Amino acid sequence: MGIVGDTMKAAEDAVDGYNEFLERSDRMAEEQGINTFNGERTAAAKGIAQASQDSVDELNGRMTAMQSHTSMLVDGQKQLINDSAQALTYLAGIESNTAHLQQMRLDMSAMRRDISDMATRGIVTR
Repeated sequence: MGIVGDTMKAAEDAVDGYNEFLERSDRMAEEQGINTFNGERTAAAKGIAQASQDSVDELNGRMTAMQSHTSMLVDGQKQLINDSAQALTYLAGIESNTAHLQQMRLDMSAMRRDISDMATRGIVTR
């Protein structure tokens, strides 16, 4: 056999092993009183065309509620963006209004030093 033959043989063995597993599982479930593979399974309905009007109405209501909630989330997000932009504007104003405080601190320190010097040495005229 070649590669394809070996692969097909391995696949057949795997399918056989899986089928044996399903049969053992079914027997064990029946011993417990559970009927898992009765062979009588049929589809309840074939697609959305078989949906009842009540089901369609319920889904329509849920979609409307989802749309409403999504709209509220978007509005909230827009409000957060506006609030953040306004806060950033205020912070930028605070920064520009307080940027000169460091220089004022240096100037006041120099004045304090000069006043202290005048208090200890007196005023010197030139």
